[in-house]
Amino acid sequence: MKRILLLAAMVFGLGVTAVHSRTIDWGSSVGGSILDSNGVALDDSYIFELGSFGSFVPTGDNLDQWQSNWKPFDRATAPAANGWNSTFSYFASSATLLNGGVSDSSPPLPAYSFAPNEQAYIFIYNSLNAYNFLSEWALITNNSLDLNTADDWLFPVPGDKTEMPLEWRVSGANAVIYGGVNNQQGAGNYTVDPANFDLQTHAVPEPAGALLIGITGFLTLLRRRRLR
Repeated sequence: MKRILLLAAMVFGLGVTAVHSRTIDWGSSVGGSILDSNGVALDDSYIFELGSFGSFVPTGDNLDQWQSNWKPFDRATAPAANGWNSTFSYFASSATLLNGGVSDSSPPLPAYSFAPNEQAYIFIYNSLNAYNFLSEWALITNNSLDLNTADDWLFPVPGDKTEMPLEWRVSGANAVIYGGVNNQQGAGNYTVDPANFDLQTHAVPEPAGALLIGITGFLTLLRRRRLR
């Protein structure tokens, strides 16, 4: 009898563990206006990721630190079966936050841990090489700037009381750190400002521009030393 009760307890324990999960559905609307910095529709080379930077705060001034701090939770790529449909201009994917704060997309993604209330972002890029003149990025989110905490993109506690899937869509983004979203332009370089768009990537600074900034900073430091 004791063995039966022990086995039942183990099965029940496994069942409880299994429900400790929360699904996040994310993406954009079919037929949306998703463009690059020149106003051209994005092609199959682009990658769309949902993730977090942990405690790091990304801005348009620290692009070179994004890659080392970025934690992808889920990814959408071409062809359409993998989430990015360039023909109909939309991306869509879904991943589950498992018990322990890891994504069920790992592997193939690295097994990062996502703590409750970490700010989530959708990161779009064609290359992660910052200061590559061919790189185009966009980083969007929904945060507390709209004073509505109920729709913030914050990673939840796995298996919280509602257990309903979260819906994080481009149409619900209220903040753009880099690129443009919902007719709102953020940091980055662009040559075309569309009258209406859902999402736009911006070009990262060209290597020459980054070098110029570095030289200017060095000369300023040198000038200060001479004045001492």
